[in-house]
Amino acid sequence: GGGGSGDVAGYIVVERRGAGAHVCELAVREASWGRGWGRALLQAGLELLEGTSPRPLFVSLRVDPERSPEARQLYESAGFVLDSRQPDYYGPGRDALYMLRDPGEV
Repeated sequence: GGGGSGDVAGYIVVERRGAGAHVCELAVREASWGRGWGRALLQAGLELLEGTSPRPLFVSLRVDPERSPEARQLYESAGFVLDSRQPDYYGPGRDALYMLRDPGEV
């Protein structure tokens, strides 16, 4: 706590899956929202996958009225497009949006 150099503002987890890749998690601590950390982390994750040519790259995004629009906008700005809605993906009544990106087209 307290703003020391050991504090973590956020993190990203990306994973290769066969011929594709998945953005498993992207999280930014609430105190750091609005500072560009999400965009920087997503860019870093995509750069880690660069050269490995994963197709497609996908993300599952929790449907949350307060946070989904901003998260979806972030992914859309990186070339992701809405693919489908997955009912109960995160548990009963907690749907997910699947978004896809072809690295060769961005």
